[in-house]
Amino acid sequence: MSDLRSKALEYLPSNMVPRWFVILKEFPIGATGKIDKKRLPEPSIVHENAQTATAARNELEAGLLEIWTEVLQVDVTSIDQNIFELGGDSIGAIKIAARVTATGASVDPRDIFAAESVRRLAELIVFRQAESKKTNSAELEITQRKLATVSAEDMSALISELDL
Repeated sequence: MSDLRSKALEYLPSNMVPRWFVILKEFPIGATGKIDKKRLPEPSIVHENAQTATAARNELEAGLLEIWTEVLQVDVTSIDQNIFELGGDSIGAIKIAARVTATGASVDPRDIFAAESVRRLAELIVFRQAESKKTNSAELEITQRKLATVSAEDMSALISELDL
């Protein structure tokens, strides 16, 4: 099946490649001449990368694995599993982003699509947190420099205007 998936990925974006492929000799046809979806067989789910599962390496990845497992309603065992191969879609990405954002990290559904795995999403979150600290530190330094140039008399006038 991985060959079929690889071929589909040559023509389709990863979020449009089907979750499962089921090989049928013929489609079940109903009385109207259309495919009878109710008579289609359930796919047998085999996670090809289960033998090479990479466990969570830290609390962030463990938390993301838990969120993905709950939202996608499948057992996500590896930080490298692809969201689309697990059956993720735009609604799932929105739910994951909302759950992750509720923990304090800033994540957008587009980030889920771009990262595609827990490992890459965790790396993005860590990178953003580091950048945010740099920005906050730089802003604090600029403010401190500006305050250092204010005279004591001007500072007293500003404080008195605050009506504390």
